Amino acid sequence: MLPEAQVVHRIAGRTRLRISGKRNDMIYFSRLAESIMNCPGVEQASVNPITGSLIVRHAVSFEEVVSYAQAQQLFQLTDSPPATRLRARVAQGLEETSRNLEKVSGGEVDLDGLLIMGLTGLAIHQAIEGNIMAPAVTLIWYALSAARETK
Repeated sequence: MLPEAQVVHRIAGRTRLRISGKRNDMIYFSRLAESIMNCPGVEQASVNPITGSLIVRHAVSFEEVVSYAQAQQLFQLTDSPPATRLRARVAQGLEETSRNLEKVSGGEVDLDGLLIMGLTGLAIHQAIEGNIMAPAVTLIWYALSAARETK
């Protein structure tokens, strides 16, 4: 059975994988780095056996890298790591907090409104402090973006 790899982070041309089942396996990760560099389109590969991670810089699609890895018996790709579930729980907690704020305030305040007011207040504070060009403008931008999201 092939070791299971999970995508931890991915941007165009760069992917970080976690292969937890092979953590601390120096021989495996040495072989992995050498083998994955033979994949056409892979520009760089770095491994960290202690954390069980592989970073691949690739000029080809990530799917081609995965196909190569499976053909070479290096690893197989599995579902996202548990962090995805954590993000869903955090989002659910924020939604619940927002509903509770609405209940407590009689429908006057929710988390989005509180965010908009807080960022606007911080922007005004930064402007008073003389930080006009970056922080004040940035905070106003965030407040306006949040306001647009709530419509």
